[in-house]
Amino acid sequence: MIMVVFSHVLNSCFSVKGNVAIWDVVGIVQMPLFFFVSGLFSQMFMSWKSFGKRLLYVLWPTIAIFILFAFTVGQYSCMSALGLVFHWIQEEYKGGYWFTFALLLMNIVHLLSSEISKVIKPLDNRWNVVFLIIFAISLILLKDWDYSANNGILNGWFSLRLVASYFPFYLLGIICKWRYSLFDKIMTSSWCRGAFIVAFFVLFYFLEGSFYVALMKKAMGLLVVFSIFHAYSSFFSRSTFCGRWLSYVGRKTLSIYLLHYFFLKGMSFPQIGALADVQSQWVLISLLALGWAVIIIVFCLLTNVLVSVSQPLHRLLLGK
Repeated sequence: MIMVVFSHVLNSCFSVKGNVAIWDVVGIVQMPLFFFVSGLFSQMFMSWKSFGKRLLYVLWPTIAIFILFAFTVGQYSCMSALGLVFHWIQEEYKGGYWFTFALLLMNIVHLLSSEISKVIKPLDNRWNVVFLIIFAISLILLKDWDYSANNGILNGWFSLRLVASYFPFYLLGIICKWRYSLFDKIMTSSWCRGAFIVAFFVLFYFLEGSFYVALMKKAMGLLVVFSIFHAYSSFFSRSTFCGRWLSYVGRKTLSIYLLHYFFLKGMSFPQIGALADVQSQWVLISLLALGWAVIIIVFCLLTNVLVSVSQPLHRLLLGK
């Protein structure tokens, strides 16, 4: 979540223009990491009960905050808010709230795959993985068809490009949980860690272009990040201050994600982007952006605490 807020601070608060490698790396890995972790914490088979809980605790709060955010952006005018809601619904990024909508569509695909695999061979993990892979390929093909023959209509309404781009990482999370011992062995291997870093470096600096190259970059970037966390797991454990803080932020990810757009609006400082020289001051800009991101996260956490005085209101706006 910190990487997401950091990137949004650079773009929305500071209006920074220019390419800096470390910022590009953060941009590449942040969303694959989100969806990978979502898959990692999902069961192999999506049940109707589990899907219903996600509707209640994730989708409904997203819709409520989505409308409330449109109301604030629309200068507290109901007509302006309705216009923004209708406009954002047809846009790929949904006014910034595309992640939870895309995750819901992935959950629907996961549920459908689970139901099909249960019919063919009940509770066989391998069949479910096979159908999830088929769905992942189908989403990519549907995305290509939508752009070539359908004017991107499905992409506008259903964020199809984003769903097709990130569903493989959701699937990878499910597979890694299923075969965790193998995943752990790979993450422990120094040779594998080195290979991931070299592969990412080559893809990042020497290959440009296609959807599939971008997919490989994201995959290698994700593995590099997990390799780092795995190598320094003692530092990130709950026995350390950093580990406890990151764990707490991780548990409040949905609240931070839903609320941070409000604070981005109130902490805009475009003069930094206008006056700073990105190439010679990128370290300073990065430190400022990181500090800005931490402040925004703290405000989100404080808001979460304030809203939690009413459990029904908290469940309505920020989920469980």
